[in-house]
Amino acid sequence: MTQADEVLGRGQAARPVGGSDRWDARIGVADRVWTYKDIGLQGLVYADPASPYIQRIAPVLTKKARLAVDAWGSVDTGVRHLLDPIERTFDEEFPDFDPMPFGSKQWIAVLVRHIMLAEPMVWGFCRCFTGLGVEEARSLADSFRFDRCLARERLVDEVRVGYRRDAAA
Repeated sequence: MTQADEVLGRGQAARPVGGSDRWDARIGVADRVWTYKDIGLQGLVYADPASPYIQRIAPVLTKKARLAVDAWGSVDTGVRHLLDPIERTFDEEFPDFDPMPFGSKQWIAVLVRHIMLAEPMVWGFCRCFTGLGVEEARSLADSFRFDRCLARERLVDEVRVGYRRDAAA
């Protein structure tokens, strides 16, 4: 058992995906780790868009996409009217400002999209569940049962191939 197995739990160590061979030499973990289940962006399996849970939070998901609050998988076209003047101001007033590790544009995106716009969305998400009874909550949770989720077959296949390649090494 590797140190990664101990840290992550026996049998839970990350495996290379899609031929990745970059390893963290300190603990032997692949450079990519995939989520198991999510609501539709990058999990191996994800809640069906027609499920009660996803339907209940659909208005929040729509706003979330429009405001590009996710760092991963968002398109910022709906908030360029906010970002453009800030980016221009930084380019003009602070031309040498280049924060690590990704520069000023990403730094601005973190502050505006992922903090200023994302944090107030918590209350809208909470309102989706206000007044929910125990049975309704169970019904929503059932949206995440494996037999009710959809699989990203291509990703599952790539993870499977990477795991088998690693196990054979």
